[in-house]
Amino acid sequence: MFRDYSIAIAAGIVAALIIFIASSNMFLAMLLLPFCTVPLFCVGLSQGYRAIFIAGGVAAVLPGLVLFDFFVSLSYTIMFFAPAAILVRSALLKRTDNDGHTEWYPTGRLLAVAASYFALFFLALAAIASSFEGGMLEVVRDRLSLLVGGNAQITTAPDGQTYEEALDALVYNAAIGISSFAVICLTVSMMLAQALLRRLGKPLRASFQLIDIELPRWLSYAFAASLAIAIFAPEPWGLVGAGLTATFATPYFFLGIAVGHTIARRYSAGVIVLIAMYALLLFAQPFSMMAMAGLGLAEQWLEIRRRFGGRGSGPGGPGQDLTRQE
Repeated sequence: MFRDYSIAIAAGIVAALIIFIASSNMFLAMLLLPFCTVPLFCVGLSQGYRAIFIAGGVAAVLPGLVLFDFFVSLSYTIMFFAPAAILVRSALLKRTDNDGHTEWYPTGRLLAVAASYFALFFLALAAIASSFEGGMLEVVRDRLSLLVGGNAQITTAPDGQTYEEALDALVYNAAIGISSFAVICLTVSMMLAQALLRRLGKPLRASFQLIDIELPRWLSYAFAASLAIAIFAPEPWGLVGAGLTATFATPYFFLGIAVGHTIARRYSAGVIVLIAMYALLLFAQPFSMMAMAGLGLAEQWLEIRRRFGGRGSGPGGPGQDLTRQE
């Protein structure tokens, strides 16, 4: 028991060190913060959800104590610790069927849980920002202006935009993309932690089968409603709808990747297909990510993977992709 507690505390210290290092440099922050939950997932998925509460508590409290800024602790708790704990708690849910097989909580539903959490986070953020003059965009602009700097009169973007025009586009994209980016980072961190634990022989549950994920059908309705708000509602509701649309589209982005892998398996040059797919995702953003999310949405309704010999969503799309362990 003491050993387990020691490992959990050590993981929390590692996570806190990542926060300290990231706070010292903007480049390091962009590089490290997306993966600051990996230590939490490692202890949670290997020792249980109680361990992640110990690690997360240490990781949340230490930066506040050292930096004398408990807003950092609160931000870490809301953005990283809380969603990671919720995912670990859900990921370790299981049941045994009549044949004695253990069925774990579906990977697709874990993505839906992450998207739902950050959709609520985005709504709360928008509500708080509405109390400031200029709303959410102005709050984000103030933060980015401190980081970007520059002079609107003498600075121009490469495509001929003025500094202010480029900053406006950056502000809008940052505002609507913060929750979607958080879902991606959290999901990737969880997958990395599980892969590491699998190599060490320490995972509590079977691996996440990302290529076979199935999303619950209600997610498509939430996406459609958010898209309708983004298109037809006046500001600032349009901004809220855009942010929710991006958040609910993120699970479909991963489903689109699963479709790409399924299609690649059908060809002898499948590796080339995957390299081309990931190259487009890397160098043709954000349009490639939007296209991949669209492919995932089409998969849920058209069952593209089943046509290529993979798993489909099923007639009702219930998202019953339970991971089995003999």
